[in-house]
Amino acid sequence: MHDEIGDFAYEDDSIPVAEFQPARFEFRLDLPEGDAQKQKDAAAAVRQEYRDGSRWKRLNCHRVSIFAEQDRGTIFVVHVGSSVEFDWTWEGAKAFRPTSLDGEERYSDHFSEEAAYEEGIVWSGEIVEVDERNGCLFISLDDPEMTPATGPFFVRPFEFMSVLDAIYNGDEFEEVREYLPARLNASEGNVHPRVAPSCGVGLPHLRDWWQHSWSVLWGPPGTGKTWTTGQQIAKVMQAENERILVVSTTNRATDAVAISIGEAAKEFCPDRLDNDLLLRIGKGASYQSFVGKNLDPMLRGTESEVLSQIDGLAQQLQLFESSEDKALTRKRIGELRTSGNDQSNRIFVDAQRRVVVATAFKAMSYLKDPSIRKMVADGDAPFTTIFIDEAGLISRTAVAALSLLAARRVVLVGDSKQLAPISRISRILPTRQQTWLASSGLSHLDGTENLPIAVHLLSQQRRMHPDVCKVVSSYQYDGVLTTAQDMGPATLRLLLSIVEKSDENDANSRSAHIFYDNAQNVYDTKTPKWSEFGLDMRGRSTIMRESFRSTTPITELAVNVLSRLSESSTRQEQQELLQLGLLEKTDRNGEEWLRVRYNQIDGPKPIYHSFDNRSQEMASIAGHLKHLIQKDGISPTDICILYNGRVQNILQSSLAPALAEIGVELSFQKNRSFERQPNTLIATTPHSFKGYESEAIVIPCVDNYVAPEGKTLENSLYVAMTRARSLLAIYGVNGGSEASRKIGETIRTCLSIQNA
Repeated sequence: MHDEIGDFAYEDDSIPVAEFQPARFEFRLDLPEGDAQKQKDAAAAVRQEYRDGSRWKRLNCHRVSIFAEQDRGTIFVVHVGSSVEFDWTWEGAKAFRPTSLDGEERYSDHFSEEAAYEEGIVWSGEIVEVDERNGCLFISLDDPEMTPATGPFFVRPFEFMSVLDAIYNGDEFEEVREYLPARLNASEGNVHPRVAPSCGVGLPHLRDWWQHSWSVLWGPPGTGKTWTTGQQIAKVMQAENERILVVSTTNRATDAVAISIGEAAKEFCPDRLDNDLLLRIGKGASYQSFVGKNLDPMLRGTESEVLSQIDGLAQQLQLFESSEDKALTRKRIGELRTSGNDQSNRIFVDAQRRVVVATAFKAMSYLKDPSIRKMVADGDAPFTTIFIDEAGLISRTAVAALSLLAARRVVLVGDSKQLAPISRISRILPTRQQTWLASSGLSHLDGTENLPIAVHLLSQQRRMHPDVCKVVSSYQYDGVLTTAQDMGPATLRLLLSIVEKSDENDANSRSAHIFYDNAQNVYDTKTPKWSEFGLDMRGRSTIMRESFRSTTPITELAVNVLSRLSESSTRQEQQELLQLGLLEKTDRNGEEWLRVRYNQIDGPKPIYHSFDNRSQEMASIAGHLKHLIQKDGISPTDICILYNGRVQNILQSSLAPALAEIGVELSFQKNRSFERQPNTLIATTPHSFKGYESEAIVIPCVDNYVAPEGKTLENSLYVAMTRARSLLAIYGVNGGSEASRKIGETIRTCLSIQNA
C-alpha cells in the first residue's frame, strides 16, 4: 500500500474516547495574538487547495469483467476503453455511480466536493489497481451485491485536505478557530515565548532550548536530527508531567522517528518501554522494522499479528507484475487494515501513555472527534508537547492545526534548505494566501548567524565526504557544518562501481536509480550507454508523469518553443512522450500545437515583448519589475532574471539603477549558492540556475540565446523558461542574426497560437 495512504485510508470517523477520563492539559503556550485577517487568508487558501484536490473525474464503463480466486476474493475490472489519467494519485480513490447519473452529457468531467446526490448509490468501491495503458480500473466493491454496469460513473480522490479544510472552514470548528491566529503567526517564525515554569529535563546541551514553547531543531543533511529527536524525547519522557505526541509526514518517516525514540528509551528508560508507555499507533507501521530492532512492544494495541500479515503482503506486492495480482493483494491489505480491535483511538488520549507516535494526518484526524474538539475549544489539549518531524514538508496551516494538540510546547524538526511543502494551487493564489500553503514553519530560516536560543542548529554531519561537506556548508549553511563520511569522487562511473551486482555472473545486474532530462541538456552531452556502466536498462526505465513546478501555459510554451527550435533528429525524447500520451499533437486554428498532459496547473499566460533597441527593452523591463514589486506585492527574492551571453554590463548600467530607485539591489551571482536579502533580486544564467526555481522569471535579451557559431541555444532557453513557477516574461530586440530572428519569431508564433 502507498506509504502515505496506508495509515489512514480506512480510518473510522468515530473515536470512542468519551468512555473514560482522557488526558487533559491547559493551554500555556503564551503566544502573542495573531492577525484575524491572516486566518481568513489561510482559510481561503486551504479551501482552494481542498477543492482543487477533491474534483471528481467522470469516466464511462464500456464493459465489466470479474477476476476471482477462491482464497483471495473477487475483483471487478471496469474497462473504460482508453488510457486512464488522473490529476491526483488513484490510491485511496473511490469509484461509484449515483442513481441520478445518466448517460447524457449534462454533467461536466470534473465535480467538486460540493456535488450532492440524494438518490443513493447504484454501486461503489475502492480502486485497488489501475492499468493505465489498457484503461482498466480494478475495484473492490463496498457491497458485493451492488455490481458495476456499463455507463458513466465517477472517480473521487481520497480527500487528503478534508480534515484541514474542516478545521479552517467547517462550522463545527468555529470555537476552535479562535486559537488559530496566534499559531499561524508563530508558524511564520521568530516567535519563541518562554515556558513557565521552567523545567530542567532533556539532553544537557538542549536544556536552554527546551525552555521555549515554540522551538526549532534545525537539522541539515546528515546531522542526525532523527537521532537527536529520539534522544531528547527519551530523556524528557522520564518527567512525570510530560505527555508527548510525535508526528511525521509518511509511515516510513514516522517509523524512523519512532524507532529512534525506542532505541534511546532502551538506554535511558527501558521500564517505560516495557510498560507500554511509548507506542506507535496506526496500521501503517512496518511490523518487521520494529521486530528487527526488538521494539515490537511499541506496537501493542495495534494488533501485531495483523501488522505482520500486512508487512508480508506488502513485500509480495513489490514482486507481482500482473495488475490482477496487485489488485487482489491490495484488497486483502485493505481488509486487514479495517479488521480487528485497533486500540489506537483510546491510546491517543490515554493519560497512562506517555509518548504517542503517529503520522501527521492520523493525529490531525483526531481533532474531528467531538470530545477532543470540545477539549480544544475549552482551552485544553491531550498532550503537553508535540514534535513535528520533517516540518519543512508541512505547510504553515497544517503546523498551526497540529499545534492545537499541544498545551505547552511545539517543536518543529527539519531543514529549511531542503524540500518545501507541495501545493498544487498556491502558485496562482495571491501572495498573502499562498504563503500559508507553500511555506513551512521553517521557511523563515535563511542564514545561520544570530539564531535565537529557541532555534538549535545541528552542525556536525556524518554523511558527506569532507570536500562535499565543505561545498554544501559554504553554499547553504554559512560554513558551519563540520566532519563527514567518505563517499569518494562524485563521478557516475565510480559511484556505480561501488554498487554490488545482484548476480555475480551478470555484469548488468547493478541496482541504481538515475534521473535525467535531456531537454535540459545545456552542455550538449550524449546520453551514456548504460551497459558500459554495468546497468541493464531494458524494461526498467520509466518517465515521470507529473510536473509540480511550472503552470500549464508556461510548460506548453517552453515545450513548443523547444520543439520548433530543435532539429528533428534530436527529438527522440519528444517522440517517447508522444507515444506515452504525456504530449499530444493538436491543431489550433490550423497550426500544430503540442498539448502537455503531465501538468494540470493553470496560471497566467507568459508574455513576450520585442523592441527596436536595447534601451527601450531595458526601460520596459524596469517598468515591469517595479509594477510586480510595488503594485502586485511580489517580493524581489521571488523574482529572478535569467540571461545568456555578454549582457551583464547593460543590465548593470541600465536596469540596476532603476531598481535602486525603489530600494531593490540587482545582484549578479553565478556558479555559487545564491545569497538573498529581502531587497535582493538575483540575475544569473540558466546554467547556474539549473535545479532551482522562482515564482517569477524574467528573460531579458532573449535574442542572445545564440552560440558564437550561430546555433540557437534552445536547451538553455528551455531551462530558463521552465524555472518559472507562476510568471514568465520574455524580452528582446528585433533584428540581429538569423538565429536571433528565428528565436523571436518562434516565441511570437507560439504565443499567438497559445493565446488564440
